[in-house]
Amino acid sequence: MIDKKDILSVDTPWCIGCWACIWMCPELFKFNDESKSTVKRQPENQDEINCAKQAEESCPAGIIHVKD
Repeated sequence: MIDKKDILSVDTPWCIGCWACIWMCPELFKFNDESKSTVKRQPENQDEINCAKQAEESCPAGIIHVKD
């Protein structure tokens, strides 16, 4: 089992609301009441970590961070 503590983080205040992360990994990201992305839950396996990394690379605002 992967240690889920702080693998994935989002700088929510700087989110531009493009939806890319939510389309890519709806199990990991959600919008808050201000339509800004936030972490829904931490990745639980390597496939979810890979998805989070793809979202990190695709984020036009550069606010998604995935620790190795």
